[in-house]
Amino acid sequence: MDWRVKDARARVVRLGRTPEPKTGQVRANREKELFSHIWNKARTWGYTAWPNPSTGIASFNEDGRKGIYFYDTMFDR
Repeated sequence: MDWRVKDARARVVRLGRTPEPKTGQVRANREKELFSHIWNKARTWGYTAWPNPSTGIASFNEDGRKGIYFYDTMFDR
């Protein structure tokens, strides 16, 4: 989780921009969730019997999406 955040922030800096405070946190959450899904599927298919290693790892808080609705005229622009 920490590595993904540091990597995302470094990438933003390499592009010449200033990273926002939560840069990379959503990406880290998504990768953890993907890893967890793959591990659970592997257990279902019988590839492993071990417990999920991402269990107990805290995720970053997310603000969620803003309630913005795009009308056709806005989308056409």
